[in-house]
Amino acid sequence: MAEEREGKVTWCSAVDCGYNEDMKCVADGVAVNMHVDHADCETYTENTHM
Repeated sequence: MAEEREGKVTWCSAVDCGYNEDMKCVADGVAVNMHVDHADCETYTENTHM
């Protein structure tokens, strides 16, 4: 069973994410899950207004 923890995102490299403002995540919260050998942000939403 996955363990739920609380943390803070301080930097975001997904420049095409709708929640990325000047390399900072502005989402109210994020979900991060393990994918093979790295973590994936499940909150990522493609910015269609770029």
